[in-house]
Amino acid sequence: MTKIIEYCNNNAFITSLITLFLSAAITIAINIINRYIDRKSKENDIKRSEFYDRGELRVDKHKQLKYNDRISLIYSGYENKIIDDCGKYIIDEKVLNSGNLDFVRLSITNIGKMAIREIYVVVNNRNLAFLVEEEKIENLAKGEYINFVVPYFNKLLPNESILIFLYFLKDDKIFGEFSSELTIYYMDDYGNCYYQPLFLKSRTLEGPYRIEYKDYRKNTSMIL
Repeated sequence: MTKIIEYCNNNAFITSLITLFLSAAITIAINIINRYIDRKSKENDIKRSEFYDRGELRVDKHKQLKYNDRISLIYSGYENKIIDDCGKYIIDEKVLNSGNLDFVRLSITNIGKMAIREIYVVVNNRNLAFLVEEEKIENLAKGEYINFVVPYFNKLLPNESILIFLYFLKDDKIFGEFSSELTIYYMDDYGNCYYQPLFLKSRTLEGPYRIEYKDYRKNTSMIL
């Protein structure tokens, strides 16, 4: 080691090269670190902006709330049976008589800062229950198909609300004690996708949680 140091001291050119190399390496390392810090800072700014500017849904408890639209849905149980070698979806025909139904009134408000351009209300346990627009319940009574997803494509601006009447049989055993029965998936104006579990007994929405587009489409599909 002593000989190397003496050699370098006696060869100013080599010493200059080593110094230049070390300086360049340090400069490159500093630039890489600074670029990494800048990139992370910008990513954090984007995430922070998305968080504060996102659309977000809330079940509003104010009965006098003005709403932009009204949806009537039926949520009930069904059976999937094989009849004459064909699959048949059996629903309780009592659901066809409005006198047998009770309902939950849900005022859903966009409390975020971003417009929501599409909403899907989705059944969590598709082996147990179905969900359908009230006017389409007669079609399900034929047993040829069953429905789990209800879309809503009218844009919901910040502070706007929709009113959902969710009808169900009074003696239905489809309500969870500790888990959400439905989930609301939605996409904002920038194409960001979110979901919020909906608990019917407490009439509350959890979340929102960010979800990738491919998973968003998978979870809002009618296909089991």
